[in-house]
Amino acid sequence: MQRNKSRFWVMGLVVGVILIFALGATGCFAWSLREAAQPYRGQRITAIICHEAPNMAVQQLVPLFEKEAGIKVDVETAPLDDINTKLAMMFASRMGTYDVAYIDKAWMGLDAPHLLDIGEFTKQHPELVDPDFDADDFFPILIKKQAAVGGKLLGYPFDVPLFILVYHKEIFEENGLKVPETYEEFRKTAKFLTDNYAPKMYGCILIAKEHYALLTEYAQFLWAFGGTFFDGKGKCSLNSPEAVEALEFYKSLLPIALPGATAFTWGERIDALAAGKAAMSFVAQEGFPMIDDPARSVVAGKLGIAIPPRGPRPLVQDPAKLSFGEWPGLSRSGGSNYIISKYSNNPEAAFLFTQWATSKEVQLIASVGIGGATPTRRSLYRDPDVLAHMEYTGGPSTTRHFPVSKEIIDTTLGFEPVPPAYPEIIDGLYRALSKAVTGRLTSKQALDEAAREVDKIVAGE
Repeated sequence: MQRNKSRFWVMGLVVGVILIFALGATGCFAWSLREAAQPYRGQRITAIICHEAPNMAVQQLVPLFEKEAGIKVDVETAPLDDINTKLAMMFASRMGTYDVAYIDKAWMGLDAPHLLDIGEFTKQHPELVDPDFDADDFFPILIKKQAAVGGKLLGYPFDVPLFILVYHKEIFEENGLKVPETYEEFRKTAKFLTDNYAPKMYGCILIAKEHYALLTEYAQFLWAFGGTFFDGKGKCSLNSPEAVEALEFYKSLLPIALPGATAFTWGERIDALAAGKAAMSFVAQEGFPMIDDPARSVVAGKLGIAIPPRGPRPLVQDPAKLSFGEWPGLSRSGGSNYIISKYSNNPEAAFLFTQWATSKEVQLIASVGIGGATPTRRSLYRDPDVLAHMEYTGGPSTTRHFPVSKEIIDTTLGFEPVPPAYPEIIDGLYRALSKAVTGRLTSKQALDEAAREVDKIVAGE
């Protein structure tokens, strides 16, 4: 019955979205997608997006946009690595293969020269801007740290898959355990759980495969221990005492974590959590609905949500001590944006689609109609429909994690640096971390190696 109600609710919301874009969100006829798109009716654009939950909502709703705008949208879905490869080829050739793309923040610095400056574009085409789009509704930190490069707005924030801490409420209550607030408490709690529940259930899950996932997890430990990727002069600081200590601490968790960590990335962790194999873990918020869905999880409705713990030192948040847009936080963000290629043959049509895809209405459907969304708009976290889904009802459209996610965004969201060469840097960093995790090098040796290579790449050597 719950799922039938959900389907009827989604149908009603979709009808509402049609009316909003047809008439304008204010209910008047001052602006409508149909009228704004009139000069571009019949044009065709291509968007390449990742095949993950929030993007799937956009793909399913594209026919609504096409009907109102009269603009045909060909949607290509691909893994993020493939998107980056295809865009690199397109940018190198200056071809307009893709008009709109979903780009991870880590690639924004590299791709910036090839992206349409949306700030300038909207000044030149005010008639295309929906007055109810409300760009100020995006979290300011996501505009500043995720969608802008060098002070230029190069996209609209689409998702913010930050890390949250989840824990098995019943297990914690049975043992009188409190939610860890420091990493030392996290280690002690994880050890207690493993000692008392393994091999059925372990204290935590790590993602330590030789993969970008390892770097994303280490970033949180690095920042919490007072370390940074770069110092204020642009020199790699990953071999600092704080960075080494953070890696040593991370390694100390491996013996008490679910076995197999060096084969795990984000997906394996979600599967293991859903199978009830750990009583506590970090998880990207976009994955939480999957482990809160009784159709695929034995712990649905049983997990509590909290902010990741703090470390032994304060976060380094003095801009003079940071470079390339890095901003340490207790939770690492892997957000992405919808961007428009500078080489698009139909930039006006591409803008109308991008504006629509990142609108409040589409994000609302992605959040509670389809599930798995990570909203980038402040209003979504207080929307009545979102609030109604904060009580556990079963199914993938849960928003139980949204209050903690919003608190993280408001107070302690971390961003990796984005020098233009960062995509090249990433590979070397996670390989160095893997050498330390697997014992091929000591933590200090691995991070010394990483720092040397990073400085060479940044210097263009």
